[in-house]
Amino acid sequence: MATLKLTHRKCVAEPSGWISVIMKALCLLRNVLGSSRGFRESHRRGAKEATRMPDHPSGAPGDAPRILIVEDDLHARRINSLALSSAGYEIHEAVDGAEAVERAVALRPDLIVMDLGLPGMSGLEATRRIKHEMAPTAPLVVVLTARAMREDVEAARRAGCDAHLAKPIDPFDLVHEVKRLLEARPGAA
Repeated sequence: MATLKLTHRKCVAEPSGWISVIMKALCLLRNVLGSSRGFRESHRRGAKEATRMPDHPSGAPGDAPRILIVEDDLHARRINSLALSSAGYEIHEAVDGAEAVERAVALRPDLIVMDLGLPGMSGLEATRRIKHEMAPTAPLVVVLTARAMREDVEAARRAGCDAHLAKPIDPFDLVHEVKRLLEARPGAA
């Protein structure tokens, strides 16, 4: 089992199995983006471990930008959620297009990370519906897809997507793109 420990204000991965590269990358991300605020003590099998709670990009807990991750693949969803929550964002999840529309309208996220290849309603159709139902305050949408041809990128833009990232996604690239979009939106500080 993989664990994360905080030592001398640094995140250290003690991985085992297939997740080792991901854990090391997320620790590096935490060390680069994090600061020394907010710790939670946890106890596991008698050993005391400190789990780093992420800083909030806005500077105040509870004011973190809200992100909805829409991904049907459990592992991809967990990796994206962990990367973005480690960067301080408030994360919510959906597993298909219909749930994405429902959750987006209810949650009013600042940004949606949308997979295109979803069961039932596609990510493009879900994006169109979200942008239509939530206009003029619709969230930003970053689309994730293995389809990265020029025609696919243009179809995503026409549906209302604000950015396009080709799979496989590097967690660092996802965090960077989310941060860039949120900082560039009108009214951002």
